[in-house]
Amino acid sequence: MAGLDGEAGWRSTYLASIGSCRIMAARHMPDDREGLLLGFQDVRPPSPSELPAGRGFHVEIVREPALPRLVLIALARQPGAQLDLFGAMAQDLLSVIRAEESTHDAHVVMARVVARIRAWQDFMLRERGGVLSEEDEIGLHGELHVLTKLAESLQDAVAAVGTWEGPMRGLHDFVLPIGAIEVKSSVATAGFRAAISSLDQLDQAVRSPLHLAAVRLRDDPMGQTLPERVAATRAVLSGSLAAASAFSHRLLRYGYIEAMAAHYTRRLKLDDVRLFKVADGFPALTARVVPQGVVSATYVIDLDVPGLTAVTLPDVLQDARSP
Repeated sequence: MAGLDGEAGWRSTYLASIGSCRIMAARHMPDDREGLLLGFQDVRPPSPSELPAGRGFHVEIVREPALPRLVLIALARQPGAQLDLFGAMAQDLLSVIRAEESTHDAHVVMARVVARIRAWQDFMLRERGGVLSEEDEIGLHGELHVLTKLAESLQDAVAAVGTWEGPMRGLHDFVLPIGAIEVKSSVATAGFRAAISSLDQLDQAVRSPLHLAAVRLRDDPMGQTLPERVAATRAVLSGSLAAASAFSHRLLRYGYIEAMAAHYTRRLKLDDVRLFKVADGFPALTARVVPQGVVSATYVIDLDVPGLTAVTLPDVLQDARSP
């Protein structure tokens, strides 16, 4: 491959250095594709198998003979891919690097960048052109409400965001030091039907104590759009750059990006939130109670049935601290 200034290959313009990372705007020749080069000094380059390959962008390692100690991760927009999405990815990667500005270990920063690129790969593979489904939009409203309340109660933004495991494909939406919270959101005016994805999701033998948060929302012109709710949550986390970066990473994993904010116009207002402890008598199917031979199931429960006793968030957090 030709050098950065050759007729073929990458042509770059130095932009800035943030912490241990050197940043360059670039174009790949001769196809004239927009790109971004991120340089890391004295690191072991990732193997090709470690680099994600996503729809809409291409990732590769570039070595420049004139800079033998520098490993360059190059990202190029694929032909026909949306320029605004590629720009959003570039801005997001820069925010990751800014969050790690005080980290002097270039290996750590590079690993965080590669992880974020992989998250973008997953996002690009999603259907619906980068816009959440109606069900996922409602679900994110509910999870953001719970995250905000956890951050306010814990008074530790990093710890609060760290509990939000749902976007990371966790079994439960929030995993506490001890126990977990599963969040179900609904806009139904009568009844509260909640879909349970597996026999494990409400199984106390898998994680205990286990709580379920039922977040009821309603359409209201005075309510918040999803971007407004995201902004409100971000404001609660604004005291920590690390928390803000981790929050953005989880939003991306969930399937939400700011570049698509204009698509979310529905205004939802919080009606009420009830927290239930999943214990004996709670409507749940687990591997221990289904007939022998049933190995998996999805089912729906009604959280408006009589006899369910609500608890408070301080109760939940107290349970999470108790051995």
